[in-house]
Amino acid sequence: MLNETYRIVTTSYVANGGDGFTFDSTVKKETEGVVDNEVVIEYVRKMSPIKEPEEGRVIMYDNPRPANSTAGLPIDANKTSPKPSAAKP
Repeated sequence: MLNETYRIVTTSYVANGGDGFTFDSTVKKETEGVVDNEVVIEYVRKMSPIKEPEEGRVIMYDNPRPANSTAGLPIDANKTSPKPSAAKP
């Protein structure tokens, strides 16, 4: 067994078992400084109300596909990308 001390930095989500991550039962966990979720809470308090910017980059269409699928999404080529150049002969 190693008798070394290692310091790691991670999110509180992962440190607390999120995403299936676990520490060995012999690992001593300590928290120093500000915890990440406290930073997010303070940011939201200071910046509230947080408004979604109106960028016009996303165009929603009615689509029967599941939300996690991008296959076959209709695209408005005039707003999302330059028009393709003419085909060369």
